[in-house]
Amino acid sequence: MGKNATELFGGLTSVLEGVTDEETAKLALPELQKLAPVLTSLEEEAGKLPAEEKPAFAEFIGKNLGLLTKVIDVVMAIPGVKDLLGPTVTPMVDSLTKLTK
Repeated sequence: MGKNATELFGGLTSVLEGVTDEETAKLALPELQKLAPVLTSLEEEAGKLPAEEKPAFAEFIGKNLGLLTKVIDVVMAIPGVKDLLGPTVTPMVDSLTKLTK
């Protein structure tokens, strides 16, 4: 579980930090799409967690999501990037947000 979460947040942060304009956003898109199965796996694992482990997991996801959101906000403010990456990134953020509850 921790491995998938670490891989997902590390991958998303790394890819998004490399986005500086529309061209780099286009290059980032396939890399972001490669992370979708990691998110799916994380969601499946989260659903199997014992009740007593869920609060710590939700806190971990929330803390990392807070950091990631700062990166996303900066990247999405770059002209043209939101239209390219939004359709991929927004559903991922929505899924991660659900895991914080």
